[in-house]
Amino acid sequence: MTKRRPPDRQTILIADDSEIKRAIPADMLGKECEIIEAANGMRALETIRERNMEIDLMLLDIIMPELDGFKVLEAMNQWRWIVSIPVIMISAESGTSFVERAYELGVSDYISRPFDALIVRRRVVNTLMLYAKQKLMPEEFEVMKTHATVGAAMLKALPAYQDEALVKVAYEICRWHHERYDGRGYPDGLRGEDIPISAQIVSLADVYDALTSERCYKAALPHEKAVRMILDGACGAFHPLLIECLTEIAERIPAELRLRKARRQSEMQVYNVVEELLKQKDLGIR
Repeated sequence: MTKRRPPDRQTILIADDSEIKRAIPADMLGKECEIIEAANGMRALETIRERNMEIDLMLLDIIMPELDGFKVLEAMNQWRWIVSIPVIMISAESGTSFVERAYELGVSDYISRPFDALIVRRRVVNTLMLYAKQKLMPEEFEVMKTHATVGAAMLKALPAYQDEALVKVAYEICRWHHERYDGRGYPDGLRGEDIPISAQIVSLADVYDALTSERCYKAALPHEKAVRMILDGACGAFHPLLIECLTEIAERIPAELRLRKARRQSEMQVYNVVEELLKQKDLGIR
């Protein structure tokens, strides 16, 4: 069931297997927004696939047939939809484990039933305002995706060094680091072994960095949780060999990252000291 609203209204997807439970927030928000309803988790994902860039917010229940709310969130992480579609989970399940798992999977807010209508409206408005500052329009998203081909073209246009191995690898990474092992990436839709291994490595590192870094739409996940999500397939398909390598080095990653961070800080301190000395020299200070 879909209630049509003018195209300039924001669109909210309500996923709940209970028609009555869908009707309550739909009635609260339907005057200002276009409401799309999904009666189960599978239909929710189908709707996101069909209307991804139109959806401004999703209200999601946990207990649903076919796919529960957590499975929906895992799929949204796999296809990176969680980046552009904020999710507020509304559920009668209020245990700590449910709430923690929801936030680990990227929800923006968690509201327990029974809820106050005013609270729901406030939290929906707050989340929409936060995401309105970063959500891309479909045409903007298409422009954003051109960074892979534009960057590769810049490397290809270098007047020299085209035969250098480093430049060739840099080109592979630049053009194909958003390709996916199952063929669902961009810009060329490459699949499996057709994707250069250099680009696949950077793709895996990029996903790990996205999971463990704080963003305005989510908190940083712990290293262990990020690795588990990747190994469990919650972030998309990767080359089996890379998954094996990740498993082997996972325990060493945090220490290595701390060491690299310390080195960068030390290098920056040296740079600042040198810059200050040069400044004093320019001012004639002895």
